[in-house]
This record gives sequence, C-alpha cells and structure tokens, in this order.
Amino acid sequence: MSISQQVDDRLIDSIYGIVFGEARWDTFLTELNGLLPGAGTSLFYHDAARAEGSSQFHINMDQAWIDTYTRYYCRLNPWISGLNATPTGQGAIGDDFISHDELSKTEFFNDFWHRSEGHGAVGMAILREGSRSFNLSITTTRWTDPEESRACAALLTRIGPHLKRAFIAVEAGGRQKTPSELDGRLFDAIGVGVLVVNAERRLLSASILGEAAIEQGAVLSLSPLGMLYLADKAADDRLAQMLRYGQEAERQQTVLADGRKITLLKLEKSPQPRFFERPVVAILIEPHQRPEGLSDERLRGDFGLTQAEIRVARALISGGSVAGLAAETSRSRETIRSQIRSVYMKTGARKQVELLRLIQFGERPAEMPDE
Repeated sequence: MSISQQVDDRLIDSIYGIVFGEARWDTFLTELNGLLPGAGTSLFYHDAARAEGSSQFHINMDQAWIDTYTRYYCRLNPWISGLNATPTGQGAIGDDFISHDELSKTEFFNDFWHRSEGHGAVGMAILREGSRSFNLSITTTRWTDPEESRACAALLTRIGPHLKRAFIAVEAGGRQKTPSELDGRLFDAIGVGVLVVNAERRLLSASILGEAAIEQGAVLSLSPLGMLYLADKAADDRLAQMLRYGQEAERQQTVLADGRKITLLKLEKSPQPRFFERPVVAILIEPHQRPEGLSDERLRGDFGLTQAEIRVARALISGGSVAGLAAETSRSRETIRSQIRSVYMKTGARKQVELLRLIQFGERPAEMPDE
C-alpha cells in the first residue's frame, strides 16, 4: 500500500486550517480515518503518573467504548509503555510494542479490546508534558495487511512535526488570537512562511520565512505603496477573489508556483459576521521539496560551534527568548547573549532569518559584497 503525496497535502492543509480556526479536529480525523478499513481514529491523552487517560476527539468510535476505556482499561493499555518510549512524532504499529501472542494473553485484550472487535492499531505520541502524553491512534476492527499499517505509520511520521506545532498553537489559544498576533515561529520551525494580509492587500504580519520570501521576490512582492502581490497570476487572482468583501469564494485554496506550495486561507476573526469587518487572508508558503538541515556534527565541524552554542542557536530559531534560555540552562542572560553573538560570528549569519535557513535547511549565508 502506498499513500500519495495528495493525501499528505490534504492532511497538512487540514492541520493548518485548525491553527487558523478554519477547520476542526474532526475534519482532520475523518480524512485520516479513511486510510484503513473499519477504522476508528482518536486524539487522546494518557497520564502515566496518574494511570489515567481518555479521548479528546474521536471519529467512528462508540462513546460507550470510550467511557469504558476511560473508567478502567486505560490503565491496562499494553501499548502505552511502548508509545511512551518512542520519540514524539514517530509513527508505529501495535506489533512494534507487543506481539499478538502476548497481547492475546492480557486482560485488556480478552475483556475489552477483543470483545469490542478491536484488532490492529497504529499510533504516535504528538507531544509530551511531564508524565502526560498527547497521542493519535488509528484502530481497526479487522486484521489489516501489515504493509497497510506500516504505510499509515510512515504517514504519521511525515505529518508529525506539523501536528505538534498545530497542537501547541491551538493549546496556546492560537485560534482566539487576531491575525496580527499569530505566532509565525511555529511555522518557521517546520519550514513554512506565513503572511497575513487584509482586504487592501496590506501586510498585517509576517513570520521570519514570510519576510524572507518577500526579500527574495520570486513568489511575492510588496509594491512601493506597501501592497502585497503574488508573482503567479493564477494565485494572485485567487487571492484577489478571497479578499473581496461579500465575494463567495472557497475558504482554502492551494497552488504551486516557482516550485513552492502556496496555500491561501480566508480567516474569520470573529464567530459572528460584522458588516464593517473586511476579509483577511493568510498566505502559507512552503518549499515543494525541503533540503535537510545541518546536524550538530556538521555545525561543530563546519563552523566550530560548541554544544552550548548549538543548543542556544536551535532554541533561538524555535522561538526561545534570552530570559527563557537563561532560566532553562541556569546561565546568566549575558552568557546567553555572548553565546548568540558567537554563533552569528562563527556562522556568518547577519540576522535571524539567515541563521534559521542555515540550521533548518542548510542554506549558507551569502557573503557580503566587497566595498
């Protein structure tokens, strides 16, 4: 079984829609649930310290089944220990954690799972906070081809970074923020530039990679009057349609331009329409194929960064602050600032966007022209 790039794209688009309040978790779960026969898909949490867990959102799963799991069987789940030992964002199948022969001997299987017609399982830990993990699982009511389950697990691994960032954004209240307050660093960290424009094409906000796209000028540009235009005419026409007040248009559209995927999301700033509220559109720009970033070994070997400098640099481009890094590493703020200055000096990066490009995507800073 192979899963097409179109499936990946649809799921990732749904994830972005959740962050911006244009889609719901059940939209994403329904799309995912169709990949395996007789499946039930769930976003659930588990607290290992308190031996408790429950589903937050689920598709094609009986509520009585969920309630029974929450009351008792969550503490007997034989897959949880394996899932907790697996890195976040890495998909796995149930057989990775416990064989079917061992599973069939457990109380969980004989008194609950088997009686509920549950068979195979694919899952992933999205995020961990202390003893709590927030997870995604797909269960099936019949035995599936192992290749199908493996393909599904690989898909989860591919969308894992997007899910984690979306989960953090939503939990932090991203959907309740105004467009200008959306934290673009969540997107920068996974290689997606984000810009938000109003009905007059004025730029309301831009992430680091969004600003970089403007600087490059290949995909979009700002006019002398500060109005934003997309270089691809078809994409710009769609943007214009979405920005027209009272114009009926799809709330989400995707095009490919200059080797990049551009997603347009029409945002609602309030649940109730207001006569004087003009349309606002978010523009998401991601490379069609992203180069791999530099490993710690390459950063040490090529630039002579110390491990402390690498840690500070990676935290900085992921949204960390000097104060937060100082508290986390038990160092003074001046020490952190000194390490950051050293990182810029050794790498040749002149600003944060160049540092992000270098570490996340392996793009070396351009040399300064001779004066």
